[in-house]
Amino acid sequence: MSSALLNLADEIRVCVGKAENYYATVGVKLREARELCRAEGRCFNAWCKELNVGLTMRRVRQLIGPDPIAQARREEKHRTALEIGRRFPLDSQRL
Repeated sequence: MSSALLNLADEIRVCVGKAENYYATVGVKLREARELCRAEGRCFNAWCKELNVGLTMRRVRQLIGPDPIAQARREEKHRTALEIGRRFPLDSQRL
């Protein structure tokens, strides 16, 4: 694990320990950690659980907000599913 991720975990723990008005800062740092985890090929959820940043995963997802990469994947899967389920055009003359 990189030292940048360890430093971010320490900063997140400090912000969480201070007060609720630091949660906006925590969200920014969590997004940064998510991108670093992606760059290293690590699972962000496992990283949060492993280092115990002091938040539930539900709260982590609330603070981070929507993930644009995951959103793009969901849209692609949805588009593919729609193409699979699309009706096949029948030629009315052949019936």
